[in-house]
Amino acid sequence: MVRGPAGVGKSWLVGRMLEIDGPAISATQTVVLRAAGHPAESDLPFAGLHQLLLPLRPEIERLPSPQRTAIERALARQPVGAGHRFATAAGLHGLLATLSERRPVLIVIEDLQWLDGSTTTCLVFAIRRLGADRVAVVLTTRDPMQPTGLDADDIELALLDRDGAREILGRLHPDLAPSVRDEVVRVAGGLPVVLREGPADLTADQRRGLAPLPTVLPIGSTLSWIYRQRLESMGSDGRFALLVASLERLEHPRIAKALAAVGLDATALDTAEDAGLLDRSGPVVTLSHATLGTAVQARASAPELERARRAVASALVDEPHRQVWFLDGSIEVSDDELAAKWEAAAIDAERRGAWAEAGTARERAARRSTGSDCRRQLMAASVSHARGGGPSSALRLLDELIAEADDPDEQLLLEGQRITARSWSHTQHIDAEAVRDLIAAHPDASPHAVASILASVAVTSLLWGSHGDALAAVDEAHATLGLDAASPPDRLIRDIVEVVGGRVGAGSFLRSEWLGELSDDELLDPTIPAFLASFVLAFTDDDDRSETVARRLRDVAGRIGDLSQLALATALIAMVEQHRGDMLAARAHYSTAIGLCLDTEFMAPVTHLQLRHAHLLAALGQEEACRSLVASASGGVNDSPAIQHLATATLGLLELTGGNCTHAVDLLVDAEARLVAMQVGEPGYITQAGDLVEALWRLRRTDEAHEVVERSARRAERVGRHSALAIAHRGRGLLADPASIDEQFLLAHRHHALAPDRYQQARTDLCWGMQLRRARRKRDARTPLRDALAAFEAMGASPWAAQAAAELTACGERRRTAWAAVDELTPRELEVAVVVADGATNPAAAAALCISTRTVEDHLTRIYRKLAIAGRDELPSALARPAHPPADSRI
Repeated sequence: MVRGPAGVGKSWLVGRMLEIDGPAISATQTVVLRAAGHPAESDLPFAGLHQLLLPLRPEIERLPSPQRTAIERALARQPVGAGHRFATAAGLHGLLATLSERRPVLIVIEDLQWLDGSTTTCLVFAIRRLGADRVAVVLTTRDPMQPTGLDADDIELALLDRDGAREILGRLHPDLAPSVRDEVVRVAGGLPVVLREGPADLTADQRRGLAPLPTVLPIGSTLSWIYRQRLESMGSDGRFALLVASLERLEHPRIAKALAAVGLDATALDTAEDAGLLDRSGPVVTLSHATLGTAVQARASAPELERARRAVASALVDEPHRQVWFLDGSIEVSDDELAAKWEAAAIDAERRGAWAEAGTARERAARRSTGSDCRRQLMAASVSHARGGGPSSALRLLDELIAEADDPDEQLLLEGQRITARSWSHTQHIDAEAVRDLIAAHPDASPHAVASILASVAVTSLLWGSHGDALAAVDEAHATLGLDAASPPDRLIRDIVEVVGGRVGAGSFLRSEWLGELSDDELLDPTIPAFLASFVLAFTDDDDRSETVARRLRDVAGRIGDLSQLALATALIAMVEQHRGDMLAARAHYSTAIGLCLDTEFMAPVTHLQLRHAHLLAALGQEEACRSLVASASGGVNDSPAIQHLATATLGLLELTGGNCTHAVDLLVDAEARLVAMQVGEPGYITQAGDLVEALWRLRRTDEAHEVVERSARRAERVGRHSALAIAHRGRGLLADPASIDEQFLLAHRHHALAPDRYQQARTDLCWGMQLRRARRKRDARTPLRDALAAFEAMGASPWAAQAAAELTACGERRRTAWAAVDELTPRELEVAVVVADGATNPAAAAALCISTRTVEDHLTRIYRKLAIAGRDELPSALARPAHPPADSRI
């Protein structure tokens, strides 16, 4: 990243890089891709991508279908279908990765501060996911603080000091008299471009100091003085032709058409080219330096600018989405016509997945509209901004719409949209009482409008951890609307909230066929929380149904390139894999999900996903990684109750796994209190009660353990949750008299069989074996301890496996453990290993993980070395991927 003000030498530095490296680039057949931001194109969808990919049409056509479709849609070569902003980003990444497998790739982007948002988003995503690929990227920007989200090496080009400026000016213009040189240095203010271009306009006598210098302008908002002499010598036609060229990068036929519209032809540009101000060697006409456009436009009068803009617009009649930017503000075009053109531009941007630009175009259409048309465009703009990752713009428009709403239904519906938009941009607390006051202030609102805002309150409160508010909201919605009038989304939200609240009989709609009734668009609609339904199903003993929802969500999101929803689906699959004991796959998928959220700036779920991942790592005894994730996800003053609870429960499990039972009890007691305060009645929400019982039992605090066991057992029995009942009977088994040990543990296994959770079942076997050994039944203890040891080893739960091995040793059995070296793998290496172990080819693994084939190969080399294996055929056994556990023969 090369940073510095206009004229400091960024373009020169890039040019020198390409010039010096030219022979090397030719020798390696390096692919050089170049683009430059332009003020007139900063809101044009994928304008930079057009430039960047101009030489790559044959390579684009050879891409796999989804990637090719996404790029061609963005470039307006695909006529149908609605795109998603990250589908194009994934396509660009695939294109760069494919190219770099054959030849090195150099990307040069100048004037990043003017690059359109859609291209910037795609570029940043693609660059962040490049690994071992032979791709170099050079970016330039005028903005000293422009954030990019890239781990770039920054080069700050500072202004020249006086001595440096004098030295450079002496090299460039050695014939200048000392007094003239001093004046140029003074006016240049340290800008190299002024040192180079300024003296070019001086006459020979002025250069020698024999004639007075022209009155020069100080460095500030304009640099026009450095081009003044050449501009004045061109004549009015030449200057106007240059003004037209400065407004937009136009291809040769288009600029000829633009000039013809004002009675000129292309020869009017000859004088500018002769003066070194214009380059016509490429497919588009470009200015010699970025500062020239500012200088030319600063000299033009308002009527001249208006006339030039109309000329450019006349050359773009076949591209209305570009033309409208030059018509806006024209006194010759009516507001109605401009509104229609802006709406057409928005529709074009939406079709190409450029949602941020679509939102801007919709807003401009609204400003040219009145009444209901204005509000319709603003509402559509807020949706486009939300889909484009611009929640602040979406919320700004919703605030405006709400302030001007005079219909009760519309106001409540908009308020509900605002609540949902905020919850998808960041976790937030909802003032439920304020919402009730708002509803009370609109007694004429329809039941559907009231139920809609209450549904938004319920979901947002649930995510925050205010489950009492969530329950109250769905109860009020039910009383307002009634079951018969409730839509499937309303019933789904009610069922989700009631399940988490622990209401008896809840969950019937969740277990119905609601998924088959949703279209693909509805599945991704934030107001229909399909992802939350899958999450709740996962902790209510219905992994199969949870996985069905998650995999459909993943397939739909992947097909259209909605990487935010893809991240949620991937995390949901990780939860199911965790229950089935496939801890390596779960770890890999959690890492993938969190990475996708960060790469797409979808920050709302990140902390929760990090803590769910951390809870898994706590179970496996991965202390350093677990604590790092907990520290990253929690500890802020604005942490929600849900985040505080999950962080505390995770650290409590980590302490128990490490054998630090006193610390574990303190944390887990705190977590229990937080759960009660949150009014979570669902016993399967988290397994902290079982962790607390075991920690108390190890400390011989049996009276307290009895209280926790019976309290958790009552919750589990009330809703009939088999996974929670299994843990409750495990706790009873730990506290049972010797004659009742087997009875309680067999009951636990019967419930485990109905709601399989390989890790919890292994914990039950370990506890059973420990109790039997303490009852002096060492021979009987060996069977559950062997099962526990095998399961923990397969999952990579080293501390628990060590405990099982120690117990077996105490029972008189010596075993040599053979734990895999998977703990040495980085998160990305683990992702690659799991996907390849499941049978994916290198290209398929690359596509699944949004990385390149070369990066997959690079990771596999390190994976094989770390696991001491010869190749991919040995990966499944090296990772000890578990099969589904067989039915327990002891039941």
